[in-house]
Amino acid sequence: GRLSGFQQAEHSRGDQLNQTKTTTRFDIAYSDKGLLIGYRERRLDSASPDMVETALWETDPHSGYNSLGQQTGYDLTTVRTDLSTGGTLLNVTVRQEMRSLAYNQKGQLVYSDQTSRETSPDGIDAVTREEKMGMTYDIHNRELGYRLFSWDAFGNKTETDRFHVLYDDLGRLVHTEELIDDPVKDDDAPDGLVLRRWVSWSGSNANADGQLTQTRQTEWEFDEVLAGDFDVAATPLRRETEILRTNIRFDADGKEAGFVEHVDERFQDGSRTVRS
Repeated sequence: GRLSGFQQAEHSRGDQLNQTKTTTRFDIAYSDKGLLIGYRERRLDSASPDMVETALWETDPHSGYNSLGQQTGYDLTTVRTDLSTGGTLLNVTVRQEMRSLAYNQKGQLVYSDQTSRETSPDGIDAVTREEKMGMTYDIHNRELGYRLFSWDAFGNKTETDRFHVLYDDLGRLVHTEELIDDPVKDDDAPDGLVLRRWVSWSGSNANADGQLTQTRQTEWEFDEVLAGDFDVAATPLRRETEILRTNIRFDADGKEAGFVEHVDERFQDGSRTVRS
């Protein structure tokens, strides 16, 4: 009497929007305790009609869940290929290994450790990692902030703190703040030297389909500092960049089709660059 497969079609309709996503799930498997331990999926999207995604999700029937039945780890392998040539134009495999999932007393995720490996027949082989912690939520179970450690394919570590996350009355994300520490790539630089950035983003002016048609991003880039020694009042500001996008337009598949952009950069020496 357990579900072994299904097909789901998600239609998004509006004044301009006309998108359909179709997911077919099959080979659904369960443990002897009735917990989900595996399935396969085939995904199609009208926004990319020549691409198909196939996915394999699996977890260990014993270590994949805690005593409360919450997932503590799983593997997801996704293969993206083009339909017209059967993989000649596009053939990318991404395997994500999610480990050490932890939850608060409300069952909300507060820690995750994800390793991703992207490969392709033409030689791509890139491994990245993300460790996310300290997630907080509002009363509607929407994420309000977190700390993220990420490593690129070369082992370079970036730290991101997200906070001041705001949503409008319809649940759309309309504001975020981030403090970002990027590694300084200089053989002569002392260990722990980082480039600190503060990024503020806001979105507004939703259209009839609920899409935000205006965004404003302001980024403050400071001089290099040792990690943990940052003082916004004492650290010299290297550059301030404001990017204002207006009249953002979307096609029927929900993808951006155009916008008007205004960029204003102010530098440490007092110079300024403005372009549109």
